[in-house]
Amino acid sequence: MDFRAPLDGAPATRRRWLVIVGVGALVVLDAILIVWLLARPTAVEADAPPAGPSPVSTGSPSGSPSGSPSAEPSPGSEGAPVEVEAVASQPPARILTAVDGSTAWRATTGDCPAAIAAPELTTDGGATWLPTDATGPTGVTALTRIIASGADVATMVGAAPDGCAPTIIRTYVRGDNYEEYPGEIATAWRIDPADRASIGTPTDVVDGPCASAVTIATASDEAAAVLCADGTIATTADAGATWSTPLAVAGAQSLDAVEGGWLVARLGGSACAGVGLAIVSSDGATAAESGCVPVSGALESLAGEVAVSVGGDTWWVWAGDALVRSTDRGVTWG
Repeated sequence: MDFRAPLDGAPATRRRWLVIVGVGALVVLDAILIVWLLARPTAVEADAPPAGPSPVSTGSPSGSPSGSPSAEPSPGSEGAPVEVEAVASQPPARILTAVDGSTAWRATTGDCPAAIAAPELTTDGGATWLPTDATGPTGVTALTRIIASGADVATMVGAAPDGCAPTIIRTYVRGDNYEEYPGEIATAWRIDPADRASIGTPTDVVDGPCASAVTIATASDEAAAVLCADGTIATTADAGATWSTPLAVAGAQSLDAVEGGWLVARLGGSACAGVGLAIVSSDGATAAESGCVPVSGALESLAGEVAVSVGGDTWWVWAGDALVRSTDRGVTWG
């Protein structure tokens, strides 16, 4: 009798078991891979674009909380915006008008007739300023606007020596001399400090968008934006015939025309514990944060002491002792 057959069959049996075990292991491995693939983020999630500009805080100038719940992180937590009490809007004590990245005019101002008109000119980006005297040759005080076309020529709205009514002065010689042109005031955008409920346009005097207008910025004979004492901004595209619904921009202090709308400098609110920059859309419907200029000291000390202007592709901010510029829409300042 041949006893080799059972011995020869044993390896075959072991091989069959090894195959079964191997197949089972592959099934388990496939299941693990499937679970891992289902749990990992999709390509769309991994490549999702960053969030757009943050909306501007539209709280009241007092900065008091609304009490409504918020899905945002609480102030002080990582990545959370810092909420700083907004500083109330008021008539500016400073005026700044930039022509480009190197040339600008500026002045301090106040009530007529105490605030003399002494504009300054820079042609080196604010490194040095040339002082001039406009009150001496004209008697005009309390400037409210500067409209500069270059280093040589600048037109200014101020208070006439008789009665403090708005009037026009101009220099053609870099401030070496000024002349008054009272007949031109009727064609200039203006706010009369004696009647802040009305706005002077290039064609007429119209009702303003609020009871007390603080300052005005213009883009053309038809387009302008007005900052009101209650911290709201309203725009017009038809020389004041109609105004947009006032938009609250907490802490707004100064504004100027910019590509795509109106550049606003603000003190307090969210996202910036200094001078915050925001862009209000051309129709005055929305606003979005666009930069921050850090400042030292209490923001209340800068009330009325902030001015912003756009010259070409350069943003200028004059706040306290600092004058800074940005060529990347408020991302960096120098």
